[in-house]
Amino acid sequence: MRYEPIPIKLVEESVSANMASLNQESMSRIMQNAHKAFKKRCTPWEAVTAARGIANTIQRELEGIAACNKGCSHCCHQAVTVFDIEAQVISNRYGYKLAAQMQEPNITRDQYVAKYMGVPCPFLLSREGKGVCSIYDERPLSCRLHWNMSGYHQLCDIEKYPSGEVPYLDTSFVT
Repeated sequence: MRYEPIPIKLVEESVSANMASLNQESMSRIMQNAHKAFKKRCTPWEAVTAARGIANTIQRELEGIAACNKGCSHCCHQAVTVFDIEAQVISNRYGYKLAAQMQEPNITRDQYVAKYMGVPCPFLLSREGKGVCSIYDERPLSCRLHWNMSGYHQLCDIEKYPSGEVPYLDTSFVT
């Protein structure tokens, strides 16, 4: 099946408008709080908890701006990493046994992406034709910090748009 590309000019205009509508003062405050939180000495769980709080604040700021919305699950078919502490929390909360294959020490990042890109997340459910995260409250940081800043959620569909040129929000300051 062939899909019509979304004109890059429309994507660029959408990204510009969405970034302009972000509350820059609020985003600056979020970044400052992130830097303060991570300067403190803390346990791995405290660091993840602080990062989750920051991610939740970013989510509130982006509601109605980013292309991401409830029921869209395109990003749930991309390779993601999970901190060990997050895997343990998911295991404890939902009763999943940690699989030995989750830790692949001899695999490079590129090999990991090639292996898992396009594979649905094992926690992704389908309800009424929409994707639903079965561990939403405990979803990993890599999921919480993934934001398409265009107005086109279709860009995240790696089957239709395999180029992967999605204008994501840079949240590298959180992790």
